Amino acid sequence: MCSDFTNSRDLISGQNKAMKTEIVVIGAGPAGMMAAIAAAECGKQVIIFEKNKSAGKKLLLTGNGRCNLTNAVNNSNLVAGFYKNGRFLYKAFAQFGSQELMDWFSGQDVPLMIDDNRVFPKSQHSADILKALLDRVKSLEIEVYYNSPVLELIVEGNLLSGVRTATRTVFCNSVIVATGGLSWTKTGSDGDGYRFARQVSHSIVKPKPGLVGLELTDNAQSGLTGLTLTGIAAGLYCDDLLVAVEKGDMIFTHYGISGPLILNLSRFVANEKCKQNYLVLDLFPDQSVESLQHQMILIIKENTKKQLKNVVSLMVPERLADFILTSCNVKQSTQVSQLKRSDLLNIIRFMKTWQLPISKSRPFEEAMVTVGGVSLTEINPSTMESKICSGLFFAGEVLNLDGRSGGFNLQAAFSTGRLAGIKA
Repeated sequence: MCSDFTNSRDLISGQNKAMKTEIVVIGAGPAGMMAAIAAAECGKQVIIFEKNKSAGKKLLLTGNGRCNLTNAVNNSNLVAGFYKNGRFLYKAFAQFGSQELMDWFSGQDVPLMIDDNRVFPKSQHSADILKALLDRVKSLEIEVYYNSPVLELIVEGNLLSGVRTATRTVFCNSVIVATGGLSWTKTGSDGDGYRFARQVSHSIVKPKPGLVGLELTDNAQSGLTGLTLTGIAAGLYCDDLLVAVEKGDMIFTHYGISGPLILNLSRFVANEKCKQNYLVLDLFPDQSVESLQHQMILIIKENTKKQLKNVVSLMVPERLADFILTSCNVKQSTQVSQLKRSDLLNIIRFMKTWQLPISKSRPFEEAMVTVGGVSLTEINPSTMESKICSGLFFAGEVLNLDGRSGGFNLQAAFSTGRLAGIKA
């Protein structure tokens, strides 16, 4: 694949050193560290270059600092969590799925816990996951160079021969790019991996923010800031075409809406062909319109002397009850005994088909993942090796892979990283 490996690392002394090793890993995040560990466990000599002053900056932020490292489901469900691109991960998950990942961390003396299939360190501290990775890196004597961004790949024809940093030229047999995407830019994610991919003519699917909040086109809902809705359903429409449906929890924020349900829908927003995105919320997805009407009539009969606002507040939070009645042009002080049938139907219709127009996604600075990246058609899913440049491998978020919230994306980082490390 490139020049032969020798045991001599420093060939030229001085400020710009020429070195040789077997494998260079770019990026000391979950994918990069797991790739380096897997390669070293196979007896290969590995160097990691990390642009930050420390490893795992983004890892420490995941799961609100708790580190939701995987989802305890079978491989078929893991694959399904990555939408239409999930099939690319069959081989990676077959080699290192959620059970294997849990076993690996347990073997590193990290106790784990499972909460609704979401797997966390029992301590609830992401630092414990990072420490386990770094301890294994150290025990395998893998060299990590911090504050050392890779400037470019060294390519001869269609063969990779090494990398170049500001102070070192490193010749190697393989390079694993595990730089992440563009999400959470404060952690150093600035698209370096795409630049390396383009250097050897890889195609990049245009990146956009994923697992991120959504902004609304008006501030009519501003009075609902901080309100959480649980167990609701939402359909996301592009113009008048339904593109995705989710069920779960959401919260109103100062800019719009967020929460697990919204995060999972956000990947479908920012479609350039779409003139208008909007959500249709169903506050009672397990009930039909008829069933909800029957329930409300029973509540009204039991509370004939109450004001309508107080009755609707028996079904939804008080602030939301106020908002619904205002939206339906019904006075909150209306006595339920005087409620018009048409107003009742409007209230029920609102609860089942509440429409929220979306203006845009929040920026990459707040996104948990990147939607888009290195095109999967140019990567061998059995090895993570480039089909264009021999010796070049990709792992983690730099690839055009994004999954649901709940540990899916970290699992993909670990799985693709481990597969790349073994095959490099």
